[in-house]
Amino acid sequence: MLLSMRALAGVKIFASAFVLFFALAVSSILLARLSGDVAIFWPANAAIVALCLISGLRWLPLALFGAFLANISAQILFGDPITSVMGFPVANCMEIFFVSIALRWLKLDERPISSAKEVMFFTLALCAALMPSALLGAAIVSLVFAGPYYSNFIFWWVGDIVSAIIVLLPLVSTGWPHKWRLSLNRERLKKVVRETAIFLAFLTLNMAVLNALGMPVVLAIMAPSFWMALDGKPFKVAVACGLFILGVSAAVIAGVWPSNGLSEALRDQVFEVQIFTLFAVLPSYAIAVAIYDLARSKEEMTQSNMRLSVTLANMNQGVSCFDDQFKLTVWNEKYVQMFDMTSRDVEQIRQFEDLLKLQKSNGNFSGTPQKLLDDILSCVRVGKEFVAETELSNGRVIKSVHSPTPLGGWIATHDDITEMRTMERRLAYESLHDPLTGLPNRRYFDQEMQRRIDAKTDECSPITLFFVDLDHFKQINDNVGHNAGDAALQHIGRAIRENIDEADFVARLGGDEFAIISTRFENAEKAGNMAERLNAELRAPFYFNGQQVCCDVSIGITMGQGTNIDVERLRAEADVALYGAKRAGRGQHQVYRAKGKVA
Repeated sequence: MLLSMRALAGVKIFASAFVLFFALAVSSILLARLSGDVAIFWPANAAIVALCLISGLRWLPLALFGAFLANISAQILFGDPITSVMGFPVANCMEIFFVSIALRWLKLDERPISSAKEVMFFTLALCAALMPSALLGAAIVSLVFAGPYYSNFIFWWVGDIVSAIIVLLPLVSTGWPHKWRLSLNRERLKKVVRETAIFLAFLTLNMAVLNALGMPVVLAIMAPSFWMALDGKPFKVAVACGLFILGVSAAVIAGVWPSNGLSEALRDQVFEVQIFTLFAVLPSYAIAVAIYDLARSKEEMTQSNMRLSVTLANMNQGVSCFDDQFKLTVWNEKYVQMFDMTSRDVEQIRQFEDLLKLQKSNGNFSGTPQKLLDDILSCVRVGKEFVAETELSNGRVIKSVHSPTPLGGWIATHDDITEMRTMERRLAYESLHDPLTGLPNRRYFDQEMQRRIDAKTDECSPITLFFVDLDHFKQINDNVGHNAGDAALQHIGRAIRENIDEADFVARLGGDEFAIISTRFENAEKAGNMAERLNAELRAPFYFNGQQVCCDVSIGITMGQGTNIDVERLRAEADVALYGAKRAGRGQHQVYRAKGKVA
């Protein structure tokens, strides 16, 4: 099925090329025969080029074959010699091939000419692509019809250039025919008629003035073409150029102009008129393309700015962009709101340090503006990001990431990370605290113990470690319930916290075991006094759901001297003292002595 569809498409391309080339070739030959064998216009080759680029270069061989047969048929129809019948089709097919490849190389089958530079490339590529066929065609003309080879080459080459420009220039000005959309409503039709009338009136006036002054009438196209060029319409200029060249050529052939009777050959007159007109309007065409490109770029920039504005307005982040002079150039409303500024403030201030001073006066920046600027520059100038966090007066936290830009300066994104920081603090707190009592947990205890040992700088003040264990905790759970057991643990944790110094550290190590770290006791006797107070306080009963619950605790105490304290040994000593208190009858404290003794 796919193969048959491709075959059908190939037949269509071949037939289209044959019919199109034959019709245009016959028309051009008839026109030349009617005008004394002066070839005014040969559009057949350019038309096949357009067909190939519209359909795709994969169909170029079929299109060339169709054009080749059509060319032979047209010349046989008019009884041309066998040499020209076989030679001219080869030259014309060479032209079609090279021009198609040249325009494809310039990608003018995908998009229109969009800059004055591309106009130059188009013209140069066309001149180069047409040269091989002109060399061959001039040789055939010299062989069959005589005449100097150089003259035949110039007429063939330039004639093909003019014909190709007349046909192809309008097509490469606004896109190829398969991309055109014709929509002529009443208003658009009125505009076309009005502009055409103005153009024709302008052209007629210029021609009349130039003719009266005895100057070349072909100059009449220059002013109207400039008028269209300033409107930024390359297609209009290209069409007007082609029609004017054909019109003036026809006037020369018909003897309407020039009327003063030139002695040179008619072919030379047509040639000169066409070349003169072409050179007169090509600059206007280049200007039209440049103005069109400028207008298109301006429209694209406007659209880009609109998209940027919409994007910035709908971002959840604040955005600020500063140039290499530290001046704010781009920002969004989110940035203004985040730092409690107003749009008027930002519009009037703009300088980075001044904006920081404004934020500082509002309580939304606590640092030094110059230092922050130096920190940012030290990173962005070496291609690195700089990250800063700012705590606002309302307690919210803003994270700003400053990234370097190619033109100097930086662009910053500002995120409100208050919830994230709150979550981090909560998770950090939960990872270091017991959820039941709210006291620090074993992990926190280990960190604090090591910190206090590392902070010791003298031999005098010892570190005192208390291990507190609830007596008969299992009986509370069994007799009163686990909720009562939890309440007992909370009661003990609260009581310990209320009866120790603020400088002391208390933690729940797990189960019914608590620990206290203190650095304020000079000897074991004073540490024992605090343990007695704790025992007395914790011995007092509390009530849970109307039931009286009694708690006793056993306390083990050890003291670490010096600056080189072994944490594990200290904990082991506190354990020994604790279990010594339990063996001694519970509800009391014991102090670890040297060589594993307790007292």
